[in-house]
Amino acid sequence: MAKRLVRRAFYAAGVNHFWAMDQHDKWRRFGLRWHGGLDGFTGKILWLVVWWTNSNPKFVCAQYLNAIRTFGGTYSHSFLHRN
Repeated sequence: MAKRLVRRAFYAAGVNHFWAMDQHDKWRRFGLRWHGGLDGFTGKILWLVVWWTNSNPKFVCAQYLNAIRTFGGTYSHSFLHRN
């Protein structure tokens, strides 16, 4: 039996409901890595940064917070206060 592409569905209540982030080391041999984020509902690219590292949590967090300031999103610390 041939393997087939399975299309998956997801739910997003609207714009800024969730943001997806990804990073890639494809250009590692040149000393470059990229990190990007996009709005899953609209498909809008929120940031795409090429830098010498993408594993520094301060760098990743700075990109996320900058996108929040730029696009007027909000964030919640509720995930830190689980019972």
